Amino acid sequence: MKIRMHIGDEHSETMNKLNDIGEMDQKIHAMEKLIHEKEKMLLSKQKVFEQTASQNQFLELVKKDYQKYYEYIHKKKQEQVQALQTLHDYVEKIRAMGELSEHNLEDAKFEQRKIHCEIKKIRKKIAKITNLTQQI
Repeated sequence: MKIRMHIGDEHSETMNKLNDIGEMDQKIHAMEKLIHEKEKMLLSKQKVFEQTASQNQFLELVKKDYQKYYEYIHKKKQEQVQALQTLHDYVEKIRAMGELSEHNLEDAKFEQRKIHCEIKKIRKKIAKITNLTQQI
């Protein structure tokens, strides 16, 4: 009887961990959406400033501020990649322990693929931001 309870506890703990990963993924997605919206706004404003910056020294200062903000976005995206990589590694660790049921193992693999795709997306955005910052 104790063995069944122990296995049930492990299953419950594993499910809780997978739920936590799902919740964290939702939070990361919401944060990424907000960053993307701000990035679009900044890109729009950057284009306007680039056209008029040469005519006004004040705008050169504003342009530098936007460059700093882009650097900030770049840093936050790098942190996002690190957080997702940590999640990816954690799921891999759970998988490697071999304590997951077949269903949970498939869920873990699915989550790893999603995390990997998110990392790729963020890295592309980092490259885009880096390119834009270098153009400023």
